[in-house]
Amino acid sequence: MGIYSRLEGSGVRLESWGATDDRWYQPIDSFASTFAGFPIGPEIAKRVSAVFACLSLIAETIASMPCILYRRLDDDGAKERARDHRLYHTLRFRPNPWMTAMDLFGCGQMHAGSLGNAYQEIKDDGHTIELHPIHPDLMTVEQLESGRLRFEPDTPTRVRSAYCCKIRSC
Repeated sequence: MGIYSRLEGSGVRLESWGATDDRWYQPIDSFASTFAGFPIGPEIAKRVSAVFACLSLIAETIASMPCILYRRLDDDGAKERARDHRLYHTLRFRPNPWMTAMDLFGCGQMHAGSLGNAYQEIKDDGHTIELHPIHPDLMTVEQLESGRLRFEPDTPTRVRSAYCCKIRSC
């Protein structure tokens, strides 16, 4: 007896969706309905060991790659490490007092993999001196009439400041 014939008699619904089925075009959100009948969001999904293991493997692999800042020497593509650049040490070794670069990039990749976005706050004194992770659920993103995006952290401990950037299309 094949697997499909066993499933047919088990009460499990076997169905396929066409290219024009509305299921493909519904917005994907954190609380989408499931066949189980209750919503599964990113925080609940991360409690499943297989999901967490996959997210951790991806995040730790990407975070373990060195972040090296280069200086372009000419238009022919020649480059050298920019060890004397003010961002070199911040990006390569210590983005803030309590995290290594691997910790920061791993945290960012875990946020991006499970929640869809990763944000870091730039602390500066005219020059970038520290990068601090911000949980994506604590960030408000708004598109302005000019087409730019406005990012504002929603945490009471942070200074309420907005960051703007242009929308880039891939």
